[in-house]
Amino acid sequence: PREEWLRRANPTYAVIRDMESDGLIAFGKDYQVVRDDLYQLYMAYVDEEGGEDEVKVEKRVFTQVLSQYFNVSVSRPKLPGGREFVYVGVGLTRKGFEWLRGKVRNVKTPEAWIVDEDNGPGVGGK
Repeated sequence: PREEWLRRANPTYAVIRDMESDGLIAFGKDYQVVRDDLYQLYMAYVDEEGGEDEVKVEKRVFTQVLSQYFNVSVSRPKLPGGREFVYVGVGLTRKGFEWLRGKVRNVKTPEAWIVDEDNGPGVGGK
């Protein structure tokens, strides 16, 4: 009942759960993804699914939903291309990574962070 209520009450929550059930993202304490990449995945997913405008939220609101309902935090580590804001506690699956690369040319999330559905993040995943 709680899950049903959350999905109806918070469309952003529902889309994130749909992305998870479609195998595009996974949650785990050791997973990470560049913040802009996950947000772009979210927006592209909403567009493809014919989402309503109320589902297209600002990055700030998207981050709040991830934090409040999924225990995801934000960090800013140094990556090969410079410092990037990243979400910690959620990661792109291989399917999600490839899907995003088909929509966006510049995916910044390192391939080592991609979640292998069987074993978690690749070598260097944290």
